[in-house]
Amino acid sequence: MSKCTTLVALPEAIGALGGLKKLTLESSNLTVLPNAIGNLGALQVLNLRRCSRLTALPATIEGLGALKDLTLQNCSRLAALPDAISTLSALEELYLIGCSSLTALPAEIGGLDALTMLNLSECVSLTALPAAIGELKALTTLDLTRCESLAELPAAIGGLGVQGRRDLRPMVPWCRPFPPRNRAAVLADGQ
Repeated sequence: MSKCTTLVALPEAIGALGGLKKLTLESSNLTVLPNAIGNLGALQVLNLRRCSRLTALPATIEGLGALKDLTLQNCSRLAALPDAISTLSALEELYLIGCSSLTALPAEIGGLDALTMLNLSECVSLTALPAAIGELKALTTLDLTRCESLAELPAAIGGLGVQGRRDLRPMVPWCRPFPPRNRAAVLADGQ
């Protein structure tokens, strides 16, 4: 259902599609997802790219136990992620590129044990990362390009594996102001 710009709502009946593996709602005009979205237990890919009117995700997303890829790119009105996101144990890739209203990530994000890619580029209102970011042991890529309001990185960022720090290093100049003690923690492997 990509580029269905007239689509403004999904029926609760979507929850009856228990075998659905991929749902693409790119460029629709949805403002919310129905609570029944949590019944899609086999869903592996949820693409909400360019759903610029989407304001929130329901807590029922905790039911998406097979979800591996969540794309929320350019969901410019999305101000927060539900705490329930931490229950998505299969989630490997989370794309929040251009979510310009997103000011913070839930502290519970450290529960995403399988997460390898976290792309926060152009989240211009993001002011901080939770300390739990250091608990993302599988994380190999953290993109903070153009996170203009990000004031500092938590000390726990040092808990990321060496690969995570290497992938972060090229993004450092885009984060301003950047406190020297945190820069040293991130660049500890040399320049």
